Amino acid sequence: MSKIVLMTCFLLLSMFTLGTTQSVEVFGYYEPQYMGVILNDEYSQSFSNKLRIDLQSTEIENITFAANFDYITYHGRTDWNLLEFFPDDISDQVPAIFYALYDFSYADTLFLDNAYLKMAFSKFDLTLGKQQISLGT
Repeated sequence: MSKIVLMTCFLLLSMFTLGTTQSVEVFGYYEPQYMGVILNDEYSQSFSNKLRIDLQSTEIENITFAANFDYITYHGRTDWNLLEFFPDDISDQVPAIFYALYDFSYADTLFLDNAYLKMAFSKFDLTLGKQQISLGT
């Protein structure tokens, strides 16, 4: 687990708990996933568990602070090579020296998905922070 992520989590939680905790909303969800694969006549299983914690504070009028943390664990088969999923006539074209380029692994992760400050003014809203760009209206 990254020290930066831990320090960010601690800092954000401290900010919320130093203020009045009545204005902090804590919510989120748990999402288990399962994948079964039959590959080369062999059955493999892969599982993941995702825990998302969302924090939101509206302590100050017209200002919202929000943060979202995701923690994902992986179980079962976590190491894969993409060449295993292609027919032999395609994967045989890849020189053996390049096989490692097609390897990928799932590793447990903890990350800060969003952290932003939203300020509402009479003519516009301003949002600053780490966030996804939404394609829509």
